[in-house]
Formats: sequence, structure tokens, C-alpha cells
Amino acid sequence: MSRENSMAKQFLNPPALGAVDSPYSQGVRAGNTIWVSAQAGHDAQGRIVGGEDAEAQCHAIFARIGAVLAAGGARPTDVVMVRGFLKQRDCLQATWKVRKEFFGDHKPASTTFMVSDVEPAGALMSFEVMAMLD
Repeated sequence: MSRENSMAKQFLNPPALGAVDSPYSQGVRAGNTIWVSAQAGHDAQGRIVGGEDAEAQCHAIFARIGAVLAAGGARPTDVVMVRGFLKQRDCLQATWKVRKEFFGDHKPASTTFMVSDVEPAGALMSFEVMAMLD
């Protein structure tokens, strides 16, 4: 197999997430690996979901992550790494609750950072994941 065929990249931009107006993709699949760009809790029009409700924003984030994974042929149980970026430490418990709902008994590696700000304005957090397909 030629390098061109074996190393083809698939850029994942599910239409349901809204148009990407910046120089990135929502996710990229390269071989059996999928990288999902950091997702915030907003709708397809870019409006923050749930206002100051950390759980509502986190649900929106993981719905977006699920859509990108599905576009690359993956499921939540294929995720091997999760990185969270939270503006407020007191949002942590809400994120764990949502993550348990999203992943079930699957427990990928995880790192959470407390940060001063995330994109877009009004977002309390963002999450990125990496998945590996068998």
C-alpha cells in the first residue's frame, strides 16, 4: 500500500455542529486514531447552552464530541484520552457526572486543567478527546 493511501487523513466536520469559520476541523482521523478538537458547550449557531449551568454546558460538549467521534466511525468506548479545561474548580463534579453518563463503565485516561478562560465567550469549560479504533 502506498504511503498516500495508508496515511490518508479524514477531516471531521459534522454539519449538525455548525460551520467551522476558523482554520481547524472539529476532528481528524488519521489511520485508526481520531483527535477531537476542544469542544465548548454551544449550539450549531455558536450560542452557549445553559448559561452558567456547568452540567448543561458539559452535556452539550459531550454531545458535540459524540458527533465528531461518530463521523470518524468511533464510539465513546474508543476514547483513550480526555483533556478538560475548566474556568472554575467548582464545575468539576458536574463534569464527572456527565462523563460517567457519556462513558458508562469505560474509563479513559484523563487530565483536567484549571484555566483563566476558554473559547467562546461565556463558556465555562471545554474538552478534547483522542480515540483509537481497534
